[in-house]
Amino acid sequence: MEKSLVRTGAFFAIAFAVAGLYVVVSGFALGKTALEVFTYSGFWLCAMLSLAMYASTRVTRLRYIQPILILALMVANLMTSPDPFASSIFATTAAILFYQVGFFNRRRALKMTAYLAFYYALTVLQVFMRDMGGFLKEETRADRGFGPLIIVTIFLLFLYLSFKERLIVYLKEPKPRLSLSEKGLSSAEHAYSIAIINGRSLKEVAFDFEVSESTVRNTIARAYKKMGVLDKTGFAVLAASWEIVD
Repeated sequence: MEKSLVRTGAFFAIAFAVAGLYVVVSGFALGKTALEVFTYSGFWLCAMLSLAMYASTRVTRLRYIQPILILALMVANLMTSPDPFASSIFATTAAILFYQVGFFNRRRALKMTAYLAFYYALTVLQVFMRDMGGFLKEETRADRGFGPLIIVTIFLLFLYLSFKERLIVYLKEPKPRLSLSEKGLSSAEHAYSIAIINGRSLKEVAFDFEVSESTVRNTIARAYKKMGVLDKTGFAVLAASWEIVD
């Protein structure tokens, strides 16, 4: 497991444990009995969140617990609080954790767009929802709802303008890797294939390596066979679809 995930899991486990301790101290300070304090749902929620975060640091398969729980807190805050600033923090934190667990490694542009759309949709829904049977404890004011949304949008635009080139490179789907050595190419087949990928002609390859053109042609033909292509065109298609590595 990534060390960063272990650190963040431990951090959140401690943070929720401290929150649970605060609930206990506050309860006793208000004159509540031990039974009332330790049966309070807020205490058990903090305890379960703390244990879940700790478990995510010990079992690799549970690493997705971290972003999912933070995302759940974002949704809960949006649906119960008239001020969604905290939800913006939860959304950003969850996005960072999803990145750390590798959620955005594939189909990055689609997943990031869907994530932002999910956050925007929930925020807009929170702005317009009214008190429904006590689910929302007070009427949501549009000015308080759209304010954080505008700030987040400005911040995202700032990031885009500042890191546009890097962002485009990151969002571009990486090609699968194809190892020439794993295909069983000899040193000559490997060298000539790399030269062909770089745009050299058979004649130029022969000149560069001080061999005859027929030697290059026969060697490349064997390389094509090992890579499962018929000719230079097929090899070009292969090179366009895969990242050729040594």
